[in-house]
Amino acid sequence: MTRAGSKSAVFIVDDDPHFCALCTGQLSEREIPAVSFGTLEGALGASSPSPAAIILDWQLGQVDSLEE
Repeated sequence: MTRAGSKSAVFIVDDDPHFCALCTGQLSEREIPAVSFGTLEGALGASSPSPAAIILDWQLGQVDSLEE
């Protein structure tokens, strides 16, 4: 998981660490705070403020993100 400052961030939820790094890097270049999570549970349990937006993988391992 990558942490951003106290400002509301974009949450990136994907089990592919390369995709998370790519998204986080692209947002960081634009000075947009981002927090990445490898699991849906991690994002749901985040102690960060509510996200400004969420980039969510459709299929996280065995979990369909639409069902959660």
